[in-house]
Amino acid sequence: MSKRNPTPEEWAANSLPFEKALSTIELDYGFLYQHFFAQLFRTALHIVEIRGAPESINYDFMMMCIILLGRAAYFKPEQDLVALNAAPAGKPDLYYIPDRILVTNPRFNRSYNLQPGVDCEIVYCTSMDPYYWGRGSGGMYSLISTTASLLADNYLSLNVAQKNLRLTTGFACDDQNTYLSLEAAMQEAYDGKPFFIVQKSLVDQLEKLPVYADSSNQSLIQLLDVHKYILSEYYAAIGLSESQQMKKERLITAEVEDGAELPLFNIQDMIDSITAGIDRVNLMFETEMQVVVNPLILRNLYGDQSEEQDAAAPELEEEPAEDEPETSADDQSEEPTEPAEEEPAEEPAPEDAAEVVADAAELIEDAAEIIEQAADLIGGGDEDAGSEDPIPESP
Repeated sequence: MSKRNPTPEEWAANSLPFEKALSTIELDYGFLYQHFFAQLFRTALHIVEIRGAPESINYDFMMMCIILLGRAAYFKPEQDLVALNAAPAGKPDLYYIPDRILVTNPRFNRSYNLQPGVDCEIVYCTSMDPYYWGRGSGGMYSLISTTASLLADNYLSLNVAQKNLRLTTGFACDDQNTYLSLEAAMQEAYDGKPFFIVQKSLVDQLEKLPVYADSSNQSLIQLLDVHKYILSEYYAAIGLSESQQMKKERLITAEVEDGAELPLFNIQDMIDSITAGIDRVNLMFETEMQVVVNPLILRNLYGDQSEEQDAAAPELEEEPAEDEPETSADDQSEEPTEPAEEEPAEEPAPEDAAEVVADAAELIEDAAEIIEQAADLIGGGDEDAGSEDPIPESP
C-alpha cells in the first residue's frame, strides 16, 4: 500500500512556530476603528471653541453631544445650567421636528419633558440636525465613523503587506519529510544561525518558486498613499487646507476645485448653526458664551479675501500721506531761512585744494631745478678745481 500525501491541515499542524506567525496574522478591526475614531474626534474638537460656559456645564461632554449626536439641550434642572443629550418627545410638526424633548440622566431622580424655546434651548451642530433625530448619529458622526472605518480597513491591508515583505523564498516539494527537513533548515536561518546543513538528495527534490517582492513593496507604497489620501479628505472636510496634507499633482483640476469648495460649505454651516444656538441660549439664560473659530480654519476659509484686504490697505493709508505737504504751509514759509545752514561754504574746498596742489607742484619743479644746478656745479668742480664761478642764488 502506497503512502498517501499529507493534507494541508496535517502539514500546518506539524509546522514550526515561525511558519504559523506568517500564515496566521491576528488583527483586530474593532480596536483599530476605535483608535482612529477617537483620533478624528479629538481633531474635530478644535474646529470651534465655546468660551464663557458656566462651571456647571461639562465642556467635553457638551462638545461630544454637539459633534457626535448633533445636538445638546441646555436647561436648568435645579438652579445651575447644564448641557445634556436629549431624545425626541411629543408630536412632530409638519416637517417632523419634535415639539418636545425628553432628557433622562442617572443623576436625576426623574425625567424632564421640555419644550424647546420655553423650557430649554437646543444647540444643533448643522442645519440638518433639527430634521434628523436618528439613533446616536448626527452632526459629524457619519463623517468621523466613515473615515475611521476606511482607515481601519486600509491599516489592516497595510499590516498584511508589511508582513508579506518578509517573504523572500518559496519552495515546492513532493513529500512531508522533505518539507520538514527544509523547514528546519530555514528555521535555523530565521533564528540567526550562520549556517544550516541539509541532505544533498533533498536539494534535487526541491523546486524554487518565484516570489514577487517588488509587487508587495509597490502595494505597500500604494497603501501608504491611500492612508494619507483618506486623512487629507477628512482634513479638507473639517476646514483644513488639503495642500498642507498631501500633494495635488495626482489630482485633476476639477478634483482640486471641488476639494476647495467642500470645506467652505460644511464648516461654514456648522459655525453658523452653533453660533445661532449659543445666541439663543445666551438670550434665554442670560449667559455670555461665545463661539470662537480656530484661526487656522478661518485662514483656510477666508485666506484669499483677507489677502485682498491686506493688499488694498496700503493704498488707503498712502492717500493721507500725500495731503500732508499741502497742510504744512507754515513749514514752507520757513524753508527760505534754511539756505544759510546749507553747506555752500564747503563747495570752494575743492578749488582751494587745487591751488595748494598747483603751488606744491611749482615748488617741486623749483626744487628739481636747484638739484640739477647743484649737480652741474659739483660736476664742474671736479674738472676745474680752480674755477671761481659764484654759486647762483636760489630763486
